[in-house]
Amino acid sequence: MPLIMNCLDEPNTAVVGGNYFTFKAGQIKPIHQEGIARIISQNKRDDGFVELPDELDGTEYPDWAQTPEGKALIAQKKREGIETHCAHLRQVVYNLQVSLKQDLEKQNIKADPRVFASKGEIAALEKLVKYQDKEQDQDQLRIDRVKELEKKMGSQK
Repeated sequence: MPLIMNCLDEPNTAVVGGNYFTFKAGQIKPIHQEGIARIISQNKRDDGFVELPDELDGTEYPDWAQTPEGKALIAQKKREGIETHCAHLRQVVYNLQVSLKQDLEKQNIKADPRVFASKGEIAALEKLVKYQDKEQDQDQLRIDRVKELEKKMGSQK
């Protein structure tokens, strides 16, 4: 039976075929129908869901999830889920900051694109900032590190 984990630090709901699957923050749930589990793990991964390996279901080794290897695997999957979610949020922010600005310029509309920000785009910005503040956004950490190194290189010239 497939296991699905909500990688986010907040409750999350997936809707599949009219059925609602609500997860608490960080909750791991067995999904009895494999088709639904695949849809959640593949189509809803941008929302912070991942499928865990079968070893963690506890049928063969009941305490495997409590072992150091099991805990490391869960932590790795959580990082992957958060990274995928942050990448999706960055796409939403990019659309607001760059694509919408280009669309407005093509239409010769002289307005700040932020004026047109929807509630969803504002929520995406807030969530992305939250994960960056917690230093869980690995891409942002990489960008910050490169900027720091470039700054050091510039001061040596």
